[in-house]
Amino acid sequence: MINPAVVEGQVRGATAMGLSGMLLERIPYADGGACLADSFFEYPVATAVEIPDIEIEHLESASALVMGARGVGEGGAIAAPAALVNALDDAIIAAGGRRIAQTPCTPTQVLEALGGAGNDAFCLTA
Repeated sequence: MINPAVVEGQVRGATAMGLSGMLLERIPYADGGACLADSFFEYPVATAVEIPDIEIEHLESASALVMGARGVGEGGAIAAPAALVNALDDAIIAAGGRRIAQTPCTPTQVLEALGGAGNDAFCLTA
């Protein structure tokens, strides 16, 4: 690692981006196809408030590349959404619900997957 602080920033930023896409980001369209998201009120993105603390463990290995450097930011953006939707699916299916079929995974969508707000097997709180 050339600069551990930069590596940690890349990992945290990419993970935040992946979680934001999975939980919040949705582009609404009108029936005629016009995009209705003209501000961050209609297209929300996660802020530091919504992102959990992220613990990072560094593992270095030799690189066969000429300069010996590699990128690190992509992993969080790719792995975070998959990990989150799999965790939600496991919890919802264990509670007798059905798989989530689309993203973002909003609280309403999770309740619908559970079979409605009356399902006491799984409780969502603010």
